[in-house]
Amino acid sequence: MRGLLTFNLFAMKLSTTKTVWVLWLLFAYKLSFSQNITFQGTVPQLTNLFDETQVTMIRNSGVDQGYMIFYPERIGGFDYLQALYFNLSHNQVGSTINPLGTNVKGAQYDDNYEWGLVSDNSLGFAGSFELSDVGKDAVGFFTVNTSTGAITEVLDEKVAVGDSDANGHANVTILNNGNLVLAYSKSLAQGGALSFDIINPNTSVYTVSNVSVTSSTQRPDLIALSDGGFFLTFIKDLGSGNFAVQGQRYNASGTAVGSLVSAITNLTQGNLHGIKLSNGNVLLQESGKIRVLDFSGNSTPTFVTGEISIAPGDLAAETNYYVSPFDDGGFVAVFTGSDEATFRNLGYRIFDNNGNAATDVQIDITARDLVRAVNDPTVTTFSNGGFLAVFKNDKTVSTGANKGLRERVTVANMHPIIDLDSDNSSGGTGKAFTASTLNGQSGGVAIADTDVLVTDADGEDVTSIVIQISNHLDGANEFLTLNSATNITISGSGTKTITLTDAGSATKSNFQDALAGIRYENTTAANTTTRTISFTVTDNASLSSSATASVAISSASTGSAPTSVLVAATVFLEGAYNGTSMNTTINGSIPTTQPYSINGHSGGSAGSIPAGAVDWVLVELREAGSAAAALNATKKGSTAGFLMSDGTIKATDGTSDLTLSLSGNTGSDFFVVVYHRNHLPIMSASAVAGNSGTLTIDFTGNSANTHQTTTALVSIAGGKFAMPAGDADGDGDVDATDLATWQVQNGVVFSYNSTNGDFNLDGEINAVDRNDFQQKNTSKTSQVPGT
Repeated sequence: MRGLLTFNLFAMKLSTTKTVWVLWLLFAYKLSFSQNITFQGTVPQLTNLFDETQVTMIRNSGVDQGYMIFYPERIGGFDYLQALYFNLSHNQVGSTINPLGTNVKGAQYDDNYEWGLVSDNSLGFAGSFELSDVGKDAVGFFTVNTSTGAITEVLDEKVAVGDSDANGHANVTILNNGNLVLAYSKSLAQGGALSFDIINPNTSVYTVSNVSVTSSTQRPDLIALSDGGFFLTFIKDLGSGNFAVQGQRYNASGTAVGSLVSAITNLTQGNLHGIKLSNGNVLLQESGKIRVLDFSGNSTPTFVTGEISIAPGDLAAETNYYVSPFDDGGFVAVFTGSDEATFRNLGYRIFDNNGNAATDVQIDITARDLVRAVNDPTVTTFSNGGFLAVFKNDKTVSTGANKGLRERVTVANMHPIIDLDSDNSSGGTGKAFTASTLNGQSGGVAIADTDVLVTDADGEDVTSIVIQISNHLDGANEFLTLNSATNITISGSGTKTITLTDAGSATKSNFQDALAGIRYENTTAANTTTRTISFTVTDNASLSSSATASVAISSASTGSAPTSVLVAATVFLEGAYNGTSMNTTINGSIPTTQPYSINGHSGGSAGSIPAGAVDWVLVELREAGSAAAALNATKKGSTAGFLMSDGTIKATDGTSDLTLSLSGNTGSDFFVVVYHRNHLPIMSASAVAGNSGTLTIDFTGNSANTHQTTTALVSIAGGKFAMPAGDADGDGDVDATDLATWQVQNGVVFSYNSTNGDFNLDGEINAVDRNDFQQKNTSKTSQVPGT
């Protein structure tokens, strides 16, 4: 009734407009299902609205106060900025004003993907804009009186120090210390040179000015980071009609940190927008493609995800994407959808911090009809969940260039999201989880990882989760079990369907713990078809979303378990990597007897050291139902071989794949573990199939192939990944003990068996080994399960 009442009141307010508006709103409300979609009216404006709009939430000490809207208006041949402040009741406070003053002509926003409006946490906000009468991009900083709507201009039109083309190619962010970063560039026709300034808004002093970044760029975007620095991204012209989203990390002083990263390729529209997520990671969005980067380290960010599509693909052409983060995790993506013929409507999807969508389809905000065409949405989120979108409706007024109404809509009641394996360590992608089991395996196998995550952007509680074997093929011989759960009522344990219901005070953490405890068991496995297990989570707003787990089943009674397998693995060592391959500097010092006694391994030698060998490595195979269960005791075989300069692991002849003899195994799928004497070990994220007699895995190109992904790895040049260097004593931790080992060995003559402090394998122990590897990786630890 609350949503219906909101709709009726709004329809009454619009009773003087076209009747079709009322019909359309009713249609839109029906499309929204149990979403609370409320239109808050149009943005007050004159008739000469020009180009796009921006909106940002105004906060004070973490509390929402209202929101600010900027838009340009053409008056007398000049484009003037207009600013409006609205309270949380969506009423305008004060009058519409030009925040730069009426004497400033030619100041405008040209494209809402090429300029910035961003707020701090103390009633302040900054905007980047054009001063076309002086031919420069510029930045301003303002504060708002939330009682009167009055705006105070703290920083008065500070122009870019370097060359800028005054054509919208500028953006701004506010650092943790209150300073502003203004990034700007010329057009590609003018060379596209990108630079930035850092400005103290209170003193109007440039603390850093005209820092050159790169050429042949456009549309810079800025994201303030949790560590006080910022991430500057841009669209780079690669030549021959090819473009890519690239980015560089900087500290608060404007000094580059780490290396340039290339995040998104095959660009289309070129609307670039980045945001900082609630966990400190950064999400980049370009024309509906997103990618998440991990900034938890102190150098070059690493990739959490590959490229993910925002659009569900149920429309012919989704465009004009805009994203905004939720305080409690995840983000909203708002975009326009079109069949390129009869409609252009506004829709959205909700995602978690890993880029997993709550729903498989878009949720419509506006209707798909012939009366309206909407575009250019901008979005801001409320601290308690929900979001506000401002968008252009260009078919409700007379047609013509730059005509149209700006409308405001709020959306509450977000769908919950369930991610069965948030770091994808099981090998399942997105929200999925993968596992394997044997018939009769005691206790069965878990169907969700220990890092299972249940979230809801607007803080709604979870009321129930239903878990079901979708293809139940062995009757009563296969079932799901859960012994106990805190604050949750369990029904159906021992059957194909378990239902978890809130017993009155269950938290999301309670549900997560329960999910991690559910087991799939099959006592006969008469049918070894992979089982699909569905999870459906529902919140107290009656909104649901789903995820799936898959369980591969092997029969233990066939007697077909192999006695040996070949392993074709590829891995890089961080220390030896030179940008394309690995150095073989110490090849002449490698002993013919392998150096490892890890986990009971013994034996192994070579008649000679093959050319191209980097060093000895040890490969181990473990048989278990999940990565977490692949402990030392599950080892079924191990063999030492040579790591070659191209990353391949070979037998002692330097050309053949490695052969591992097996003992005690019941199947042919194994978790692959790789050890090196002064790098941290790694393990495959899931069991690798060896049905053909060869287990093939590449640890270098996709972090998802490795258990605990980027936590276990380091990102290296060329978008590759490597085993982290710095573990001199081989205990699985990079810590002070390793530093002490390096200190003793620093400057001594290299000896293979007694100087493990040579982390870059160049035959010398010096400051490079300490600074570039041991110090950088301090506190990293092995992610291979132990005892």
